[in-house]
Amino acid sequence: CIDFYKTLVGEKPLDWGEVEEVVARMPASIKDMNTSENHQIMFELDTNAQLCMYFRSYHSAYLLIKKAIEITPLDQSYLMVCARGYFAGIACAGMYRMTKESKYKKELKERIQIMKRKSMSRGLNGIHRFLCLEAELLGLKTEAIVRAATKGGTRKTSSISDSNNVKIEKAIRAYDIAIKLSAQAMHHQDAGLACELLGDFCVRVGRSEVAREYYPKACAYYELWQSFAKVEDVKERCDQFLSEEGLQRGRGAIQASQSGRESAARPIVSGGYSDRCHNVTAGGSSHHSKEDFTRESMSKSVTTHDIVYVLNSLGGSQREHATHESGRAGSNGDDGDAVSVLTKESGLCSVKL
Repeated sequence: CIDFYKTLVGEKPLDWGEVEEVVARMPASIKDMNTSENHQIMFELDTNAQLCMYFRSYHSAYLLIKKAIEITPLDQSYLMVCARGYFAGIACAGMYRMTKESKYKKELKERIQIMKRKSMSRGLNGIHRFLCLEAELLGLKTEAIVRAATKGGTRKTSSISDSNNVKIEKAIRAYDIAIKLSAQAMHHQDAGLACELLGDFCVRVGRSEVAREYYPKACAYYELWQSFAKVEDVKERCDQFLSEEGLQRGRGAIQASQSGRESAARPIVSGGYSDRCHNVTAGGSSHHSKEDFTRESMSKSVTTHDIVYVLNSLGGSQREHATHESGRAGSNGDDGDAVSVLTKESGLCSVKL
């Protein structure tokens, strides 16, 4: 535990050799674990998987977290299912981008559905994590559309059609909702990671100006988390999108929001009810328009109304089935990309905000 936090705060360099040793020592099954060392082994698996995820060693993260899930199948606690599901989902998205193997996208969908069922019965303190995975799933789909439109990058992003630009804006909005809910729940590490993922997405789809807005915010959230190793990691990796002025703006924007953050979070934590979700019909329609996808609208507080609208709008023609399907695509996992829908029927509006 001490080494894990020392690494995050930057007091101890990240030693990939140590991580590889943990991967090499993974027990084949729970039968191979020494009872007296169970807790230590599980802690090593979980903490090293987190480090691998935060520092983008997705293959090692995937192996570690999958092993942790495999050897403790009976641990269905909210903390374990949602925390491990979140780390596994981020790793799956990263592995899919690296390999284009459909099994990773299929597993990402499955993780989303499992986390969604767990989160719906426990308020919104953890809902931002599966919404972040939803955004990543939509990001994968949108990136594929952009690659096709630009012929794999051989054509300029200015050639992207208006309809595809709308899809990019919707994906940005989905990430932004996850960021704001993370911040409202005071999960600065998740807000920072979502900002970083959004910045990466924007670079891939040719929205560098938006990346320049969110990488500084990632640094600011990581500073609030006191993970100075992650701050330096983002600065080193995303140097061309960062400036001292941009970093100051990012800190200022987040500090300004902190003064109203407690009051914004109180309805989520305390169980106060918001009837704004009733503005959305059972079919998911609402009074929002294209103008809602603007920088100005993205600066507003996130409401249930926003979540239902945005995720409904991402579901496409298959949205009626998305709530009940666990990524039930074809055998290759690449069909049926509808992102899960949060309608009254799916339970969000029965969750007290």
